Amino acid sequence: MESMEPKRSILLPSKADNGGGGENIRILESEVPSRGERGRTREKRGTVSSGTSRTRSRTASRLRGGMQEYLKWTVLNHDPSERLSVGSGYGESNSSDEEGDVSDEEQVSDVENELDIDAALGYDLGARVLPNFVSSLWEVLQAEKPWIAKYHAEIESKSEPVQVDDLANGYARAIQVMHGPKTSKGGDSEKAGSTKGSSYVLYLDLTTESFYALLYVFGAVLNSNDTLYVLHVSPKVPHEGLQSNVSRLKAQVAYLLDASAAILDSISIVVVSVSHPYPKHLLNETVLAVQPMALCVPLSLLLSSLQNYVCPIPTVVIRRKLKRSKKKGFSE
Repeated sequence: MESMEPKRSILLPSKADNGGGGENIRILESEVPSRGERGRTREKRGTVSSGTSRTRSRTASRLRGGMQEYLKWTVLNHDPSERLSVGSGYGESNSSDEEGDVSDEEQVSDVENELDIDAALGYDLGARVLPNFVSSLWEVLQAEKPWIAKYHAEIESKSEPVQVDDLANGYARAIQVMHGPKTSKGGDSEKAGSTKGSSYVLYLDLTTESFYALLYVFGAVLNSNDTLYVLHVSPKVPHEGLQSNVSRLKAQVAYLLDASAAILDSISIVVVSVSHPYPKHLLNETVLAVQPMALCVPLSLLLSSLQNYVCPIPTVVIRRKLKRSKKKGFSE
């Protein structure tokens, strides 16, 4: 005989028990509806669930049909390692019909030379013309050395040396003030020359990238009637060293004033070369005293002597684009 599982029952008192005497009513547990079956029959539940499943399957099939074109390169359909293996089934099956099809990530990442991208976009930083110049950047940079050599031979040799002021603890300071071309008096030009412009501080050293930062400030930052403070800080050096620093910066500023003379009017340039033990403190004091519109810094100084420096005003970080390397072929 098959073993029958005993049914549990619930014993409830009848109404007669309240008044005394009467039989109890026994209800089998199988006759009590479960919590999920209360209020609806099994036929109704089966009908609703089947309709929902059919609707979901119909919607999923539509989505799969529309998104299959965009998900063919994802890990939802193929293992990424299959694309790296040579002669795998995945590569052989798709090589016939999708030979020229390349995924989006491959189009961006698998680039052998960045010159191809620059050539396709027509991007050449040296050919750009800054707003305050009439020629390209490469032309301004190439004309610098012959112009400065002529300036030293004709003007700088006849001018007096820069005055040096002694500071406390053996430090010193050299300052040279230079002015750009002024507008002629009369009419609207006089009103334009009398307006007060903004001021900027350029913190630099005597490297090539610092000269490019000075060139960028003249070409894209300064406007007419503005004032630029060119600050150079060095350790303890003799007075002749400070005079040499100011003379070098003065020649570069004179060249850029001549290159931007057609657009910039009535600008003032203050060249300062000072020896100081704490460059960051001196820069903060300069910013608080002058209250400029922004601080301009080359990227090389920001990563070296100005690390962890917090500036109270907006900072313009200038980086010179590296020279392009020629595309080499197999024979080179």
